[in-house]
Amino acid sequence: MTTVPFILAANNIILVLNGKQHVIHNTNPNFTQIKAALNDEVKLEKLLNPIKEIKDIDFRVDHGVVTFQGEEIHSVLTERIITCHEEGLPFDGLMKFLANCMRNPRKESVDDLYRFLEHGGFPITSDGCFLGYKKIKSDWMDCHSGTFDNHPGNRITMPRDEVVHEPGHACGPGLHVGTLNYARNFGDGRIVLVKVNPKDVVS
Repeated sequence: MTTVPFILAANNIILVLNGKQHVIHNTNPNFTQIKAALNDEVKLEKLLNPIKEIKDIDFRVDHGVVTFQGEEIHSVLTERIITCHEEGLPFDGLMKFLANCMRNPRKESVDDLYRFLEHGGFPITSDGCFLGYKKIKSDWMDCHSGTFDNHPGNRITMPRDEVVHEPGHACGPGLHVGTLNYARNFGDGRIVLVKVNPKDVVS
């Protein structure tokens, strides 16, 4: 067995494997195993490049690339997935978010969605949805029509073809969520936390 080139610092290991440099922080769940495998290139390869799959859709992260059914995908979202993968951070939620986006029938609706969510600070859940905020009336009904009951646990829906697709129009027909700051400044009433599947995003 051959020891790979490496240097051990206080909080990380920097090593070169197959001509590529890797920085493994001590927060990486595999840190101890990687440290113990510095003289085993085969084991290191598996620890540094684990294949992660989403069972219901053929996504993979392998050797620093996200693929779908064998085709490479390049976007801001896949860059974040790769970063999380390399730093040992959880990324299954991002992979499931990507899978849900692939189910959205309108490509324009999701092209910039992740960038928008990242800019606004919308958290992504472990099942690939995202969280936003909504201002409602004190009786839990929506502010506009007064017909949607927003009690915690309720699932609110409307026909997709009734939702306006105008990204530059902030308040057209549809079901809206926004940042916490936006909701706070949207009149009086309650604020509720809303979970949204990206496959249902229109605008």
